[in-house]
Amino acid sequence: GSAYEVAGKKANQSREEADRLRIEVEQARAAATNVQADQATEVEQEEPWLRLERVQVELERVQEAARAHQERADELAEPASRSVPACVIVFNLDSSAQPACEEESSIVLNDDPDSEARRSL
Repeated sequence: GSAYEVAGKKANQSREEADRLRIEVEQARAAATNVQADQATEVEQEEPWLRLERVQVELERVQEAARAHQERADELAEPASRSVPACVIVFNLDSSAQPACEEESSIVLNDDPDSEARRSL
């Protein structure tokens, strides 16, 4: 079973290596947090990669919110009459939400000849 022993040793080494790397990552995170805390008042001096990390976290949050809004819009659009764009329905239900197709909605609602004139005023 020498092949098994070698494989077992390699597996253990890999596990130890992974644990060591995990600890290093945790330490790096802790260091980054300390640096961010120190430099919170001086954002312009912040390390670029820390800024990038914060921006990425914010981006993920925004994308998640956008995905949730899109799912809600899709759900509402299914039973809705085809003449009413989904974005208008979403906008009416939640006035804080920016409709995804604000520009296009003016075209859809253009059955009323006054609507374009009213918009341009």
